[in-house]
Amino acid sequence: MGRGDRTELIISIRFDGLNTRVALEGELDLASAPRLERALNELTPAVNGHVLLDLEGLAFSDGAGLAAIERAAQVLGDRLVVCGPRPRVRDIISLTRFDERVQVEEQGAQEVSDIPAGNVAYVRQLWEA
Repeated sequence: MGRGDRTELIISIRFDGLNTRVALEGELDLASAPRLERALNELTPAVNGHVLLDLEGLAFSDGAGLAAIERAAQVLGDRLVVCGPRPRVRDIISLTRFDERVQVEEQGAQEVSDIPAGNVAYVRQLWEA
């Protein structure tokens, strides 16, 4: 499979002030999940604010992909915010109840990053109360 298939996982990391945006493109599955996990593990010690995991470019994820994200959430806690999943990825998130264990925002990372980093978790707690 070549680069044009969109089956590989492309990970882009951008520091945006206090937050770190990690954009995923392609497919997150059993084969590519270890790459994401390594990238997030390497990134974690340097994170001061939130990690905005941008799924807008992710065409597919399986359970192994979500498990890699969940392991990162166990380390980062409420500093990890999953943003903008597409319908196909949103379906697997709902099916596995992933969004009950990890903060998932429907809007994209750009909209979430407009909220000051310290307020994202606080606003969510108020909303859920």
